[in-house]
Amino acid sequence: MNHTASIMKKEIRAIASYRALIISKAFISILLGIVTLYLAYFRYPASPLYILLLLNALPPILKFAFQDYAKRYPNKLLLGITQDTDFTLNYLKGKYKYSKPGSVSNSVSYIIALFLMCLWQLQYSRSGNTGPYMTLVPVTIMAAGLGLRFLSALLYNFKLHYDISHNKM
Repeated sequence: MNHTASIMKKEIRAIASYRALIISKAFISILLGIVTLYLAYFRYPASPLYILLLLNALPPILKFAFQDYAKRYPNKLLLGITQDTDFTLNYLKGKYKYSKPGSVSNSVSYIIALFLMCLWQLQYSRSGNTGPYMTLVPVTIMAAGLGLRFLSALLYNFKLHYDISHNKM
């Protein structure tokens, strides 16, 4: 395999991973919204609301903070995070709205949201003030979101390879 083909594969993996992250984030947001409404109706604590807000509000804040901090204090790591590299498959980058700072900030907020869902699960498993049917909600949302992310990444990877090889872009 030549150098250009390996670069293209790396770019396809990055775009597929980013799209899978966005799909999983939207799916988790919908589930957290539904659970928030359900818990609010029965007057339970609104833990999923805070996770939902963090999951959707943190990426633009982090993206701005990374870029601003990298401008003020040049650091090799931050410059690597905030600078978009030239893509060989530029039309894919534009079509799927991929940017490296956006990908990194969404990944960080996704990981933080998963950690907060773990804490939410721990709180539900230790306290007895929720119904037994509600104790597995956080872990179910996490498992469904992670499963969808991995499945979406695989499917997008195959789809992008197929579309490029059969000239369907």
